[in-house]
Amino acid sequence: MPSGVAAAAAGAAATAVPPVNVWLKTPDAWQAPPLALELLEFAAQEPAGSVFPLLSHLSAHGLLGQSVKPRQIYDALFNAPAPQADPGAEAVSHAVNTSTSIRPFLSSPASETLAKLSLAIHSTAPRIEAFHRFYQQSVVPSFKRGFNQNCAVWVDWNHRQICSPADLERLIAAPIQPFQNKPDLLDFDHVYAPSASATDASSKPNLPTVILYADISAPSFGGFYTMLIDAADRNLVQLILRYIPSGVASKTSADSPLYLSGYGVELAIKSTEYKVEDDRDIKAASDGQAKDDRPLQQPDESAAVHEDDPLFEPVPVIKALRKDQIDEIGFKAASYIAESATPFDALSRVSQDFPKYAHLLASRPVNESVRQLALSLQQLSPEPNMLFLNGIPIDLDRFDAFHLLRRMRDEVQVISALESLSWSASDAIQILSTSLTKQSGPRWGECFDTRSDAVVWLNDLEKDSRYRNFPSSLSDLLRPSHPGQLKMTKRNIFSAIFVVDLTNALHINLVRTAFHYIESNLCLRFGFALLVENGDLEHQSSVAALASHWFIANSKKKLFKEFVGKLGESTIKDGPLDSAKVKSIFQEVSGQSYDAAVGTLGDENTKQMDTLAGYATRLGVDRSDGAIFANGKHIAIADGWQQRLVETYFEMVQYLANLVYLRKIEDKENVYEYFMTMPNVYPKRNSLIFGSASFVNWVDTPKQGRLTDLAWLYGPSATNFADMSLVVFGDLSTPAGFAFAQAALDAAAISTTSVRVAVVHNPAAASDKDHGVLLDEAIQHAVLHRVAGQSPLDAVREAAKSIASGTAFDASHRAPEVVGRRANALLSILSGSHAKPGSYGIIANARIVSPLDPANLFDINDFSALLSYETTQRTANLADQIKFLRVLEDDEASEVKDADVAATSDLIFLTQSLVVAAASGNDDFGLGSPAQRISPSQFASLRQSAGAFSQGDFTAAALQFTLVVNPATHVGQKAAGLLETLTKMDNVAVEVFLNPQSVHGSDKLPVTRFYRYVLSHEPTFDEDGYLAPVGVSFKRIPKAPLLTLGMDVIGAWLVRPTRSIYDLDNIKLSSLSADAIAVGVEADFVLQSILVEGHARDVFINSPPRGLQFILGTDRNPALVDTITMDNLGYVQLKANPGVWSLGIREGRSRDVYQFESVTYALRAGRARADASALANADGARVVVDSFEGVTLILRVSKRRGMETQELLPTEVAAKGGFWNSMKARLKNSVLSGLGGSALSGTDETINVFSVASGHLYERFLSIMMLSVKQQTKSPVKFWLIENFLSPSFMEFLPHLAKAYGFEYELVTCEWWPKWLREQTEKQRIIWGYKILFLDVLFPLKVDKVIFVDADQVVRTDLKELVDMDLGGAVYGYTPFCSDRTEMDGFRFWRTGYWHDFLQGKPYHISALYVVDLVKFREVAAGDRLRQQYHSLSADPHSLANLDQDLPNSMAHAIPIFSLPQEWLWCETWCSDESLKRAKTIDLCNNPMTKEPKLERARRILPEWEGLDRQVQAVRDRFEKRQSRQPPAAKTGRAAAAGGGGGGGGGGSHSEL
Repeated sequence: MPSGVAAAAAGAAATAVPPVNVWLKTPDAWQAPPLALELLEFAAQEPAGSVFPLLSHLSAHGLLGQSVKPRQIYDALFNAPAPQADPGAEAVSHAVNTSTSIRPFLSSPASETLAKLSLAIHSTAPRIEAFHRFYQQSVVPSFKRGFNQNCAVWVDWNHRQICSPADLERLIAAPIQPFQNKPDLLDFDHVYAPSASATDASSKPNLPTVILYADISAPSFGGFYTMLIDAADRNLVQLILRYIPSGVASKTSADSPLYLSGYGVELAIKSTEYKVEDDRDIKAASDGQAKDDRPLQQPDESAAVHEDDPLFEPVPVIKALRKDQIDEIGFKAASYIAESATPFDALSRVSQDFPKYAHLLASRPVNESVRQLALSLQQLSPEPNMLFLNGIPIDLDRFDAFHLLRRMRDEVQVISALESLSWSASDAIQILSTSLTKQSGPRWGECFDTRSDAVVWLNDLEKDSRYRNFPSSLSDLLRPSHPGQLKMTKRNIFSAIFVVDLTNALHINLVRTAFHYIESNLCLRFGFALLVENGDLEHQSSVAALASHWFIANSKKKLFKEFVGKLGESTIKDGPLDSAKVKSIFQEVSGQSYDAAVGTLGDENTKQMDTLAGYATRLGVDRSDGAIFANGKHIAIADGWQQRLVETYFEMVQYLANLVYLRKIEDKENVYEYFMTMPNVYPKRNSLIFGSASFVNWVDTPKQGRLTDLAWLYGPSATNFADMSLVVFGDLSTPAGFAFAQAALDAAAISTTSVRVAVVHNPAAASDKDHGVLLDEAIQHAVLHRVAGQSPLDAVREAAKSIASGTAFDASHRAPEVVGRRANALLSILSGSHAKPGSYGIIANARIVSPLDPANLFDINDFSALLSYETTQRTANLADQIKFLRVLEDDEASEVKDADVAATSDLIFLTQSLVVAAASGNDDFGLGSPAQRISPSQFASLRQSAGAFSQGDFTAAALQFTLVVNPATHVGQKAAGLLETLTKMDNVAVEVFLNPQSVHGSDKLPVTRFYRYVLSHEPTFDEDGYLAPVGVSFKRIPKAPLLTLGMDVIGAWLVRPTRSIYDLDNIKLSSLSADAIAVGVEADFVLQSILVEGHARDVFINSPPRGLQFILGTDRNPALVDTITMDNLGYVQLKANPGVWSLGIREGRSRDVYQFESVTYALRAGRARADASALANADGARVVVDSFEGVTLILRVSKRRGMETQELLPTEVAAKGGFWNSMKARLKNSVLSGLGGSALSGTDETINVFSVASGHLYERFLSIMMLSVKQQTKSPVKFWLIENFLSPSFMEFLPHLAKAYGFEYELVTCEWWPKWLREQTEKQRIIWGYKILFLDVLFPLKVDKVIFVDADQVVRTDLKELVDMDLGGAVYGYTPFCSDRTEMDGFRFWRTGYWHDFLQGKPYHISALYVVDLVKFREVAAGDRLRQQYHSLSADPHSLANLDQDLPNSMAHAIPIFSLPQEWLWCETWCSDESLKRAKTIDLCNNPMTKEPKLERARRILPEWEGLDRQVQAVRDRFEKRQSRQPPAAKTGRAAAAGGGGGGGGGGSHSEL
């Protein structure tokens, strides 16, 4: 080659930047589903459920055949011309018949956009895989003999496999007898509903059920399908469709992997303070590796930056910035974006590749208009990044594409429904964004008058001596205090009354908690009112109540406390209390017989019972539930009641302090009385009004016409239209039913609410005889025959008085047409409310109050309270907004656009019912309170600002996004990636407000990573018409920095790398050879599992059953995975994949003690689900995993009869046997060594060693550490390694190393970082967290002790000595830091400041080596306490700098640490040279003074290290030699050291430890 050409080539190689390419796919067993099935599942979630119509459409147009490619289906459905709008009936019919468009099967044009997005991210693939897996795991095994697995389409006919269309035709033609074998139905089955004869079908509920199992691409599908649809239409059978895996080997099925979208990938810049590169030869990237030709989603970024752009650089680099340059870097980035001609592209480019542009942005000026916009935004909210969908806040920290798609589908359905009521999209969004609650009073809402002689106060801050030194003036409330601190005052500013049953274990604990709070001198007043069984003096609750009042009446409060304590102890020891036991405890405490002391009080007891029962009735408290009233505010006795109590306290105290500041309340005021007389206080609490509410959306077409056609009576305040539509229904032929309806009319007549009333007769049976003319008929007559000068409401009320006095309505009041309207309305009411004939109920706009107790129906006061409450909570604001949009207003008058009062009232009624019902289900992630929308008008004044830009039509788009973003944040990077997709979608409008913030005093860039979010707005296809693999590509990334690759996936996913020849933890692009540059760094990841999470609770004691074990599997293999319950929120976690699984309690101690009470979905497919998960029996339930978002369960358990006093965990720990028998649980199946495998595991002699490593260098250290342990330890050794951080090449090599040196290992695949526990984002800190936070759940209970050994250690002694060491009752033993290398004193951070003061003379321990007594650890709930401490401290980002050792040291006073002898850990950084000869383990901890690389130190101070390294390398060489002889397809990865990694912890400077 000529020298000039060679030089040019060398120069090109020097400037070329290697790409980094990443793909994520499902396991091989989970193949990509056919595109047609994904469309069917999307259609199944449409409001009308279009599965069968769309399937018929696909079949009719020849789009199901095996030769049809996905691109052909997509083009036919989405790119075909849609039916014309209105060229005439015949033309429309022709268009519908000839067009292949999918639009007729979707609810709106926006749904078509979402269908494309769904296909792009394969959102329905888990549901299809669940069908397939259920078929393989449950259906096929259920046919024990004669099953033909080659049938691509067949019918389950009375548990017979029918593979022949001719056989099916004969069965249908013959008389069909009732089936003996009823099939096991799934809640996601597709059930065919014959549209033409739906009524007839519903009248035949016992139709034989046949299941069509089909590969819909099979040639025989059409014949089976047509016959079964015809049979179902003739009401001969009930048809269910299920998919089966395709047996055709094509690119659409068996050999097509499922590439995933909806996740992020980061390349984070690592610190190079300590050199971590491995010094072994780096294998060339091109060795045996051709460039991967899979297409990637991301375009070449270099094309996006023109040479004239100020951010263009021929060779991208990263340059350090000064502190003063970093301060304003966010504003400079935002200014560049705002001034760009293409701001959306600029935002994506700058944010996602921020580190390489920072030095170029630093020289640019700040646009002051952008700064002003940021100041305005920060006045609206301090949050720098916010995303709103039609006003709904979307949590950018937790959002994912699947959650967002679900949110968008919900919105499209609601907007479409509002459009059906003639609202425009923009008006619909404005209505939906209206706050439902009218805040006319205090923010805590309604309260109730709790003053009564039934209340007994346990303390009085104004009189009790314990509070005598506290200030008494209300002005002291204005004194500043620490956040979260209660005010120290001797005033009764906050009074909590516990309305409880003292024979209920949970209620007893509440009273005991109150005593504890009083003894802790908390400035809260506590009282109680006891619940009784009215009329039964001998009922246990009545006995407990009367006994309690005897103690109080006789001034024996201390004895009362003892009495309550012993009641609680008895419930724990002996189970539920009865009257005899309560009396026995009374006598034990008081020294007197109950019958003699209390039973003789006679009338006094009766009076006391009446008082207590009346109090409970007035406040609507049931004996089984109880309640807390805090200054009258009702708080349910449930999980988190303490938090709600404290939240209410601070709301009320802040309100009170404000009154004091404004001098609206004086010191002489009785604060309790003041709260009891506020306008928001009701005299009576009807739990049906003020309790949990149910809502119905009446816009559903079959329902709305039936209710709006009723005869309505308008109240005096409903002059032009009614804000509230009130419907009462019940049996009007009874006196109670008539009085119930009459009370509603009377309440409407005096209400200030704009209300209309309708009455519907709901007889118990059709044969019931009407007694004269019924009230609803009289109303119909009054509406149709108005009397001049008298309103219909007054006319009916006058007529009602006569029937109440015994006089029937005049026969002329009978209106025959009411019968039909009544029947139609009842169909709607009974279906919407799930009420039964003869039952009573109330509809108040969207709210349904039903069923009502016939003996306790609403009176006029209840109706008035309901109208008042609903007006405040849900009606007034919404009605005002609707009227504003539909009423023309001027200074003098208002005019209704539609003069028809009924039509306007109907519009208000239907709109409100839809909006309220939608809001009640608007629960982000299915847990907690519904998210409150914001109004788009909040940003109206900012839309013309520099730094605000938009795209799309905001007047017509059904999906409108508002993004407030700081581009110089990690969250901003993810949001920018999302925008790239949203801006390409139809029917979507997006507006962006740049919100940069200063970074004061930091010497680090606010963003130190490159980021890509993998998301496309529609599927992509290759040139052959098949779905193209989706991946991500980083191009033009600076070559100099050391990078670590991280996957940003949704919380329910477990992913791991499966193919890469590079060290993904330490990527150095500059180290790639010239031949490797074109290929770059490539990595494949696999979605290993989708999590099933849950929260378990013992329903009797209302606390988590700590240590209870659950298993998940199939009927044939019930224990595929298992888990143990944490005490923190009763959290459980199980690994699964799509399918129908059996959940059970593990056999052994767990099942001996506990049984299921119920299993419900807290979250499934991202939605809250109240339905039980098909609880089979006390030992098992069915759990469906059919979404990428995973499943969250509520597991309610109870102890079995006779086991109430048994403790689960200590006994089970002691037993040790038979617990994790299968070892297929949380711990992934591993390849055991050839020394007998499980014969060694679990024996008493086995030494269990735990470690973690990340990166090729630390994997090299780990191999040497394991070899040193094995050579020094005479007992069998088993290593437990966290799989999440290991490279593919090391996991391939590990079995060979284990076999060569005779040790066992187990790979722990864990995602034990629950959503409720504050997350870490840096990989090193995540590793540290796994070292300490989850020790109680990582290992099987039969493992008594485990030793953690850092990867970069060498062991010189038998570790059995450490296992046998007496820890003196401590749960773990650590080695203190050495103190004899004096030149390092300046780095010993624990000798000064916080740690010096906190430790109080105790040593600070290093986490490089420690031994854990797992038995003791679990007994004292150390894991739960460590997690609680971590969650508290990690709220401060500067806390827990060295998480793995700061955390246990911060708990040293609560969870003592046993100090191991110093020789157990020697580290040159901290320990003297003289002590090396006594060292039992040597750790290569970093030296903050010399920064010497660990490899150099290992060779210098450890003479055995080189020998150990050569032994490991010899095994690796043999392994790689065998690998090289395999065909290329068999090579899944090879070890090529491209750098080191971070694995250890333990030692080094404080910033690195």
